[in-house]
Amino acid sequence: MPSEIIMIQTYEQIAAAYLEKRRDRSVIQRFVEQFAPENWILDVGCGPGFDAELLRKRGHKVFGVDLCWKMLQLGRKHFPGSFVQGDLRRLPFGSIADGLWVNASCLHIVQDDVKSTLVEFHRILRDGGHLFMTLKEGTESRWEPAAYDEPERTR
Repeated sequence: MPSEIIMIQTYEQIAAAYLEKRRDRSVIQRFVEQFAPENWILDVGCGPGFDAELLRKRGHKVFGVDLCWKMLQLGRKHFPGSFVQGDLRRLPFGSIADGLWVNASCLHIVQDDVKSTLVEFHRILRDGGHLFMTLKEGTESRWEPAAYDEPERTR
C-alpha cells in the first residue's frame, strides 16, 4: 500500500486526538504575527485548522487546505472558515496567496517531490508573498510511533 494512503488512513483514525493534543498554539503565535493583517493566506496542510483560526483572528482571509477529509470536517466544526481538500504538491488555486503557512506539513512529502512542491508554492504566491514553513530535522525516512497508538510517517 502506498505510503500516502497509509498516511491518510492514519490521520483519519487519529483526527480527534490530533486536534485535542495540538490545540495549544502559543508556541507559534509569534510567527503568526509576522504576516501583515488582511492578507490572503493559505494554511497548507492545515489539519483541523487551528492555525487557520489564529490567522483569521489576526484579520487575514484564510483558506485551510488538507488532504485528510476528516481533519477538514473537524476544522469546519471547531474553527469555522474556508477549507478545501487538496494536495500540497498540486494546490487547487491560481496565484492568489499573499502568504503560505506550511507548518509541519512537508514532512509527508517524499524527497523526490520536494523541488516540485517548492515550485508549486512559488506558483501560488503573489509577487512579494511570504512563505512560513517548518521542517523536521534529520535525514532519515521511517515510521515513528505516535502518541495516538498509530504510526506516523516522517520523511
